[in-house]
Amino acid sequence: MYNSVGMNPGQDFVLNNNYIDSTFGYEWDNRWRNFGILILFVSILGCVYLACAELICEKKSKGEVLVYPRGQKPASARVGNWGYADLEAFEQNRNVCYDIKIKKDICRILDHIDSWVKPGTLTALMGVSDAGKTTLLDYLGDRLSVGVITGEILINGIPRDILFQGKTDIHLHTSTVREVLQFSAILRQLAHISREEKLAYVEEIISILNMGEYADAVVGAPGEGLNIKQRKRLTITIELVAKPPLLLFFDEPTSGLDSQTSWAILDLLRKLTNIGQAVLCTIYQPSYILFQQFDRLLLISPGGKTVYFGDIGEKCGILTHYFESNGVHHCPPNANPAEWMLDVIGNAPGAKSAIDWYKKWRESPQYIKVQAELAGMKIEKSSYGLSPCKEDPGSYQEFAAPFIV
Repeated sequence: MYNSVGMNPGQDFVLNNNYIDSTFGYEWDNRWRNFGILILFVSILGCVYLACAELICEKKSKGEVLVYPRGQKPASARVGNWGYADLEAFEQNRNVCYDIKIKKDICRILDHIDSWVKPGTLTALMGVSDAGKTTLLDYLGDRLSVGVITGEILINGIPRDILFQGKTDIHLHTSTVREVLQFSAILRQLAHISREEKLAYVEEIISILNMGEYADAVVGAPGEGLNIKQRKRLTITIELVAKPPLLLFFDEPTSGLDSQTSWAILDLLRKLTNIGQAVLCTIYQPSYILFQQFDRLLLISPGGKTVYFGDIGEKCGILTHYFESNGVHHCPPNANPAEWMLDVIGNAPGAKSAIDWYKKWRESPQYIKVQAELAGMKIEKSSYGLSPCKEDPGSYQEFAAPFIV
């Protein structure tokens, strides 16, 4: 009697080769033949894969050609007037500090930042990487959830109300531009505003920003549909249709764009300031032409310390005069003032400076003037022809729109 498969007569054990042969029909002597068959399979399948990769072409990109839903045609752009709410309000922040705890140490990210943003002005926020630019925008946009914040930020003497646009452009690729803007307006404008008013406001924004030609175009995935400039413009417009009553903050709106597209985006921001909007945006090493688009500069060094805050001036004259008056070499006529400025303060790659620019700023007449103007803004708002902002009845709600819209 055999008690197990592959057991020979008179044995109380089973050889592994006998068991495998009896159970699976596999002989150990055929192992090299089977290995050769595997190599043959790999070779044949590899050749098939290479042939398919060469002959079967991937679906070609449409080259960012605008795609419209069936039955839709591009509308001609119209120029209209933009009725904006409370464009006389200005933002001011004084002695802003931000500390976070890292293990057992307290790290100061922002160190006594003083600035303001007035209607109709485009203010640049500059500094090297990790200087605290994005952190400052997060603070101004009320997006910080950890750490200790001190100082004050006011809009005409009361707490702020602003909108913030980050670096990335994230959109639903199957929606049209108009649908994206309508969705943002309906959900983000105040609940007491009727749906008809919100949709009418979207059409007004589309008109004033000359987006009518592609308002009915599908957003598409990157590389198809909207091009980079149109996609960035859509990102900015999403914030505008939410009807920001006061300020717009942008985190590196020209990041990753070529010079022509960067100019178009800054031209859009300049158009917003021309109608009274207050805009603050971070920008990294702009060209001379782009830098000239800004009215005012807030320059911070690593550690969130203010190096300069004030007007840039025609041909950057006010800015360069400040640094030249503190003992640095004159800005060459052909140099880019933005790059020259970062070089003289030691924030450019390979550059060093023996001057403590934070201390220089705190001791400068410009700093005293800034403090005096901030005090004047807070105490005598009426001297600027401004009135306190009306408190938003929905500012204490988690969402602007109710669950059923």
